[in-house]
Formats: sequence, C-alpha cells, structure tokens
Amino acid sequence: MANLHFDNSAWRPDEDGGADLHLHTIRSDGSATPGQAVEKAQKVGLSAIGITDHDTTAGLPHAIRQGEKLGIEVIPGVELSASDHVGEIHIVGIFIDSKEKALANKLREIRRHRRERIAEMSERLAGMDVDVDPDTVLEIAGRGNPGRPHMAAALISAGYAANYNEAFRRYLGDNAPAYVPKLSLSPAEAIELIANAGGVSVLAHPLLTNRDELIPALAEAGLGAIEVFWAQQNEADFHYYLRLAHTHGLGLSGGSDWHGAWKDDSYLGRVRVPLECVERLRELAHAVRL
Repeated sequence: MANLHFDNSAWRPDEDGGADLHLHTIRSDGSATPGQAVEKAQKVGLSAIGITDHDTTAGLPHAIRQGEKLGIEVIPGVELSASDHVGEIHIVGIFIDSKEKALANKLREIRRHRRERIAEMSERLAGMDVDVDPDTVLEIAGRGNPGRPHMAAALISAGYAANYNEAFRRYLGDNAPAYVPKLSLSPAEAIELIANAGGVSVLAHPLLTNRDELIPALAEAGLGAIEVFWAQQNEADFHYYLRLAHTHGLGLSGGSDWHGAWKDDSYLGRVRVPLECVERLRELAHAVRL
C-alpha cells in the first residue's frame, strides 16, 4: 500500500496542487465556516481537502457544495478521540459515509457528552473562584461542538486569561485543574466505526501523539494509514514515518490540522499530500466497502 518513494523536497512541495486531508471548521473547533475553509483551500492552490471535524460531520454538505462550485474536491471525514491506559490518540476517518447509522449514533452520543463536559469544567472553575457560565461557552461554540477552545475564549473574554496559551496553562490543559477528559473510544472501536462507515482510518499527527509503539497493533486492528505529511514536523520526521508506513503496509495521509484563527492560519497548504497518495487511499476505502 505504501510503496511510494519521494526525493528530499517532496515532503513539503512549493507547487500548487495536492491535498490537505485534515481540516477543522466552526462545526467543531475551527474558526472558519465549511465554505470558508474551501475558499481558503482554493486560495492556497490545493486540489482536494478533507473536512475532519471532531465528532461531527455536520459541516460536510456545505463544504461539498462549495467545493463543487470552486473545483475543489471535498473528501468527507471525521476526527475521533481514542484512548488507552496511557493516554489519548486521535484517529481520522476519511472517505466515510457520513450518514452510516452506527457512526451517526456514536457521534450524537459523544456530542451530548461534550455539553456535559463544559458544565463540569465550569463547576471546577467555580471551585477556583473563576466564574464562567456554561451557557456563555455554548453561545461561543454556536453550531459547533463545544470544547476547550470555546471555554478558553470565554475565559479570555471574562478577563481570567490574556490568551489561549494562558487559558490552557492555568485552567484547561491536560494537567490543569479544570481539565475534564472527553468521552473516548478505544483505538480499536474508533477504527471499527470508521471501517463500518466505509472509510479509511488514519493515525493523526503521530509525532505529536508520540505513541509509535502502538502502530503495529493499530495496523493489525485495521488502521489504514499514517499522517506522514504534517505541517509541524521536519524532513527527518517525514522520512521516519514514511519508513514506518512502508514497514506496516499503511497508506500515506496527512495535512495541516488547520483550525483557522484558533491556532495558526498559515498552516493550510504548508504541506501537501500528493494526489497519488489520495488515490491509493480512495482505493483502500473502496476495498473496505467490498
């Protein structure tokens, strides 16, 4: 599946084209609407994008319609959180059937828990004499899935933090006092949900996750690809994960993990998945459905 070879410049090409298979919109924790994400992709010269919002596929119809208008292929996707006894990993599903019943039901359950999580974080903050109304956080999230970036925005607005970094450091980070874990799946459950929806499961930003020892077991469980192309790694990291993908027979995916203004708006288009890799992932998705 992964027997592709690249010269030393291909991991971060300058030319137009290629794909970014990891983008977020306001329907989860991004700052751009689905249509704006497509427009931004066109401006930076991408040929295809994957909309992979956390725990929701609600932004896909709008993005796909805009993609058809602008000549950008929008690949349907989703990002799921999974965890084991050590910590959390993220599994992206691409080429999914967003209307598949089991996936839709599980996403609905996860979104319900997200709202409960905001209420629990607000209670923990109140114990620190930090007053943030959960309804305010839900208003900030709007039609998106409420999460820590929206809580951070509420903290900043109320004057409890100067910026997102401070909000996470003092209150919301994984080791901070107001942190509440998300409802999470096992890695195998996430992979199975994606496969049942006809999609390809992808290990997201493995350099950031730093759980490479899991890759053999994930591949055995049906993992389809690794995000070999990632905006925040260097050339040596790229070739390391390329070798891992070859070793375990996995496809090559990747992208910017773009969130718009919530993080670094310049990430979109910084790396580009070659369209040859996208076609191989499409073939793998077709094989999953047989």
